[in-house]
Amino acid sequence: DYFAENLAPKVYGRILQKKVYALHLCTPEKIMFPTGTIENSTMSSMDIGDAGQSKTVLAKIVIDNYCKGTQSKFISVENSSTAGLTASNIKNKFTGGYSVKLGLLSSCNKNMAVLDGIGKLEQKDWSQLRGIKEEKVLEIAKTGNLKIPCSLRMVSCGNLIKPVREYYTKH
Repeated sequence: DYFAENLAPKVYGRILQKKVYALHLCTPEKIMFPTGTIENSTMSSMDIGDAGQSKTVLAKIVIDNYCKGTQSKFISVENSSTAGLTASNIKNKFTGGYSVKLGLLSSCNKNMAVLDGIGKLEQKDWSQLRGIKEEKVLEIAKTGNLKIPCSLRMVSCGNLIKPVREYYTKH
């Protein structure tokens, strides 16, 4: 209840989502389970609903006020590609060789990334993001088998554009 009242007090209501953001901010990167195994505990959540519910406003307040000095990012994905979020292969027109340009998510390792506008992502985009969330690494098989850590707390915000049953993924 403390977080519901004091986290982003200018945003009226949104109590459950404020509590979820508090969990994102306070959860350690690794956690030891009762079995003795240690796992990454970075969590993900989705804030999906109708327009005008302050999803974007709350996300920006959390990133701006509570994640200062970190590599956490607020990323609008409505007009972006998966390559811009994860990584892409760039061909050098002079040498003909390829290099990898890392995307925004890879620079958020061990921090928080808020993806705004996720309702417009396609199935192929979700498959890329699912790989990062499940494996906690960004992996590109081409151009030298790049594999770098990408353990991040991800919050996805978006408006419902079509009925929930028409979305392809449970993630």
